[in-house]
Amino acid sequence: MFKSPVFLIALALSAAVVAGVYKWVDEKGITHISNEPPFGEKKAEESKQNQQGPDEETTLREAEAAFNANDGAKALALLKPLAERSNPRAQNGVGLIYGQGLGVPKDLRESFKWHEKAARQGYGLAQYYLGLMFADGEGVPRDAVKGAEWIRKAAEQGIPVAQFTLGVMYVKGEGVEKDSRRAAEWYRKAAEQGHAFAQHNLALMYADGEGVPQDKDEALRWEQKSAELGDPNAQYRLGSLYAKGEGVPQDYEEAFKWVRKSAEQGYPQAQYTLGFMYVNGQGVEKDIGEAVIWLRKAADQGVDEARSLLEQIEAESQ
Repeated sequence: MFKSPVFLIALALSAAVVAGVYKWVDEKGITHISNEPPFGEKKAEESKQNQQGPDEETTLREAEAAFNANDGAKALALLKPLAERSNPRAQNGVGLIYGQGLGVPKDLRESFKWHEKAARQGYGLAQYYLGLMFADGEGVPRDAVKGAEWIRKAAEQGIPVAQFTLGVMYVKGEGVEKDSRRAAEWYRKAAEQGHAFAQHNLALMYADGEGVPQDKDEALRWEQKSAELGDPNAQYRLGSLYAKGEGVPQDYEEAFKWVRKSAEQGYPQAQYTLGFMYVNGQGVEKDIGEAVIWLRKAADQGVDEARSLLEQIEAESQ
């Protein structure tokens, strides 16, 4: 299956905006970061094909506020009349509400129906969501090729999260032939628009020389950008680079800063590493009590090294 808790932006969304960056949590509890809103604010290129009067625009923004406040019933009541009048932005919103089951019973077939209506009008975000549903077999028989086709349509409209996802599909060979060069091209398009996960994945490709010439400086540059936008994967890797002195001067204090940012977002390996740094006084004053707190968090998420270190601490304290 294409769905991945590491790479894939899920349909079940709860969004917040921080400095122009949207964060949301999927149904698995995984935090995702993008500069693309989940509900469907108009992008400049989309507004050319979707002119709306002031009354419709007001209704759409009221519906979006209700959606982001988890009031699906109110959002649906506002959106349904517009959706039935073929407003693609409203249709996309109705599809999201049914896909999440927000204020209504979850109904993936109904979600698919409304996303398809909007997608066939050329609405980029709906094309992206429709592609995900085909790729994962949600509300429709699974068809990875159709999924890739719809996601490509959205990517070609400049939707960053679609560009990122298409890059993932090229890496995994889902719906398309594996092609690391094309994966890097799509990651770059999304990365240049500020998509944090794409920046991280592009950094990895530069680090390994996969799909692009190996370039440690470029890898570090993109990893830094991703970490600053809040991707916990990038924050952890950047911290590791500072701890090891790979591509940067060794700096345990800088390493601690980035590892902690990642750990605070729930990244298990970062939580273990943070506990390890507290145990050994690396980049921070030694503090066994604080170490135990973070090691327990990591152990609770299945990090065996954290369990072992906790057992060692307990044995030494007796």
